[in-house]
Amino acid sequence: MKMGFSDLFGEPDETGSIYLSEKLYEFKDFELTIDAPLKIVSIDRCVFNVDRIICSCPNVYFNGIDFTGSIVFRAAHGFMISDCTFAEGNLGSGGSIVLTRTKGAVINKCKFTKTQTTALFLEYESEMQLTDCSFDDLESDALHLSAYSEIIVEFCSFLNIKGSAIYLVSDAYAMVSNSTISNISSVGVSVNHSRADLLKCSISYISVNGISVSGSNSMSIENCDIHHIDSSSISLNGSVAVINSNKIQEIDGNAVIMQDSSFASITNNHISSVSYPAIAVLSMSSSKIEGNFIQKGKKAGICARFAKSAKIIRNELIDIQDVGVSVSDSTDVTIEGNSFHGCIIAGIESFNDSHVISEFNYFSNCGKSPFLCYAGGGMQSSNNDIEGVYESMVRFSTNGKGKFSNNKALECKAQYSGETSQIFLFEKNDPFKSVSNDKTLSDSSIMIVEKSPDTNHELCIKCKQNPRSGFFSPCGHRIYCKECAEKAMNNNEDCELCRFPISNIVNEYEASQDDTCTLCTEKKTKCVIIPCGHTGVCYDCAYDWIKTHGTCPVCRVSKASPKIIHDTY
Repeated sequence: MKMGFSDLFGEPDETGSIYLSEKLYEFKDFELTIDAPLKIVSIDRCVFNVDRIICSCPNVYFNGIDFTGSIVFRAAHGFMISDCTFAEGNLGSGGSIVLTRTKGAVINKCKFTKTQTTALFLEYESEMQLTDCSFDDLESDALHLSAYSEIIVEFCSFLNIKGSAIYLVSDAYAMVSNSTISNISSVGVSVNHSRADLLKCSISYISVNGISVSGSNSMSIENCDIHHIDSSSISLNGSVAVINSNKIQEIDGNAVIMQDSSFASITNNHISSVSYPAIAVLSMSSSKIEGNFIQKGKKAGICARFAKSAKIIRNELIDIQDVGVSVSDSTDVTIEGNSFHGCIIAGIESFNDSHVISEFNYFSNCGKSPFLCYAGGGMQSSNNDIEGVYESMVRFSTNGKGKFSNNKALECKAQYSGETSQIFLFEKNDPFKSVSNDKTLSDSSIMIVEKSPDTNHELCIKCKQNPRSGFFSPCGHRIYCKECAEKAMNNNEDCELCRFPISNIVNEYEASQDDTCTLCTEKKTKCVIIPCGHTGVCYDCAYDWIKTHGTCPVCRVSKASPKIIHDTY
């Protein structure tokens, strides 16, 4: 039944107010309408059960009422709701409170609980300020904004929510400060082709990602406390972000993971106890990583995988159970002025045809060698200070390479170890003599040694007898024969090259008659799709296809990932 609010309660007094004096009002089957400015105040905090209230005028005010049902505001600018509670929103309305083309709204000191719908739903350029409100025990999202809507959230709490605390889509914007988000069954804050600023928030006990950002050109996360996240704390996909001065700890995924050509400035964060690389720069993403403190990581402190560029400057990495900085398939990585203490495997590694510039770094007790170069990985390393006893300053394997000059490594037993058929140069490293395997050099102060013979890239690197067969998933390396690969997987061993877990062995399925990409018909097909094993496309085409479609371009399997097939190991 549809009725006007004034038809039930009479005309407002001279102040434009209607006062509710009863303890309970039952209008469960009613749709009440308000079409003129009105103040509705409960004298002694009433319960108001209604199907929904439709407001289509400006300057409506509610105070001190416990609602069940929904309130829908349509071009109802400047409304205010204060000291109210909302439960059991109307399913057909889309939220306990719904704003459509409504601006200047204010909600203050309200509580939302046990709602089956979204608590607050804003659409079509609506605007709201939300202060000192609580959201608890919700079946869906707490806040859902779309279509150019904007919200300012201050001093609010979001607890025990089965959806997301905040969900933004289609050019929405949220400014969230001094708020708590905890015990969320979905993503804590989800930003999709929208913008958001998070400042001084606490985000904890999230079952998926703490913050997921996709297609955003402006995202900032500053001075937040993020902990106990079951996946990654901050995930960026095709987005631009500033991540500054946050405390991030007890994370089962990455602290920050960047994918699909994202860019982020990641500065002055304190990161500890992370299960995967604390900061991961992936798939053509770029990042400036400066002034961060990273400790107690189970994997690499920082990793770059197919990164467009990474500037890693003046960070401190302590007690990393793997490598301090790991670089793969990336050629524009600068590592400068960092401190590495107690990194178990090494300080810096370069592999899969990467190129790394390492300058003015300090290393203390970082594995058997502070630098690793393998699988075609190269490094230009100078003016680094290395303390502690090491087997060698640099360890080569599987065609690593590099130039190392003016480094101080007084307690290293050797300047380098391992074998490589690629060019290296060691020059003016204290206390060692200069040495190279490049016979074209004419400097008499450099001792020339023989190159190691090139290894047979077709043979298993473990048994060195049988041909290689199958790609490891998820890393995509093909280094073992069938027997050695199956034995390694059954024994829960990691990939010998990159130390990633081996979850499966993927057989190769050729999709072209020659080495030419079937999509662009120009480039070579040095690429395999994981998990299906299809080849026949170049990396660039595979990357673009999967970014757009999310599937293998050959068989359309979902969650596909392209991996370069390297000839250097």
